[in-house]
Amino acid sequence: MYVPDPRELPDPYPRVVATAEFVAGVASGHVSFNSTERGRKSGNEHVIDAAVWMPDPADNDQLFILQCADVGKPAGVAIIEKAAAAGEDLQAAAVTVCSPAGFTRPARKRAEENGVELFVPAGPEDTEWPSWLGAGGFGQEELRWQVTGVTLPPGTDVPASVLDKAFMPDDGLFENPTGTQLSASKLMSRWLRNPENDQSLTESAGTPQKPASKEILLRFDRPMKLLATTVQELPLLGAISFTVKHWLEVRQIPTRLEETIEEDGTVVPSLVTPAFEEDGKYVRMMIRLGQDEETGNTVPVMQLQDAEIPDEEDSADA
Repeated sequence: MYVPDPRELPDPYPRVVATAEFVAGVASGHVSFNSTERGRKSGNEHVIDAAVWMPDPADNDQLFILQCADVGKPAGVAIIEKAAAAGEDLQAAAVTVCSPAGFTRPARKRAEENGVELFVPAGPEDTEWPSWLGAGGFGQEELRWQVTGVTLPPGTDVPASVLDKAFMPDDGLFENPTGTQLSASKLMSRWLRNPENDQSLTESAGTPQKPASKEILLRFDRPMKLLATTVQELPLLGAISFTVKHWLEVRQIPTRLEETIEEDGTVVPSLVTPAFEEDGKYVRMMIRLGQDEETGNTVPVMQLQDAEIPDEEDSADA
C-alpha cells in the first residue's frame, strides 16, 4: 500500500515535520519519513509516517512515532489502533497521531486506553505540541568540586592541631591584611577563575560516581594568615596546598518549543529555557539550528536573550 511522504501533504504538515526535524536536530537525532521499521517483538514491518530518533540521557536511541491522518475529516479508531500496535511492537518511547481536523470521540477514547498522544496543530502561537516535541531539555556539563583537605607547606612551624578532622572547608580559615576572612572554598573559586586552572580540573575530572582527586598548590599574592579556633597567632603564608575532589556533572536544563513568524512569513522554531539570572540581569537561552562556518554542517546555535523577571510560579516550575 502506498503511503505518502508527510512532507508532501498539505498544510499544516510541512510545518509539523519541519518542527520534528528541528527538535531531532538539536538533540543530535534524525527523522526518517515514510519509514519501514521492523518490530522488535514480532519481526513484522510497520510503515511510520515520521520515525523520530533521539538519544536519551544515556545516549541510547529512542523512537518517537508520528502518524499523520487525513486533513479532510476527523481521524477515527483505525489509525489509533494501527499507531498503538506499531508503538508497542517497536517499543517506541512515545506515539503521536496528528490530525488537523481533530478526532472522533471513539478515537479519543481508544487513544486514552492505549497511551497514544493526540495532536491537533493550530497556528504558530496557539499550537499545543506533543510533550516530546514541545517540552524537553538538554544536558550541560558543569565542573563540581569539593575541598577535602588542606596541607601546610613545610617549614611553617604550625601546630598539627590547627588542621584537625573538625575543620570544615567552608569555614572562614584565612584572613588577608585587610581583615577579610576567606574560606578554603572561596579561595578555590578564585583560583578557578583562571581559565587554565578551570581547564586543568575539567580535563582530569571523573564522574559523580567516581570523582577524581587532585592536590593543588595555591600561591597568595599577599600575606595570608591562617585562622583556627585552637591557635591565636600563626605565621603568614605565601602558599598552601588544597586537596580537591572534582567531577563533571550533567545538568538538565528544561526547554520549551516556541515559533517565531519572520517578516517574510516564515515560521522559525526554536527551543528556549526559563529565565535565569546571570551577571545581575535575567536572560534566557534560545536554541536554533544554524550553519557551522568551518564545516558547513547544520548545528545547534545557542544565543542569550534578555528576559523578564520570572514570577514565583514560573521559578517553581523551572
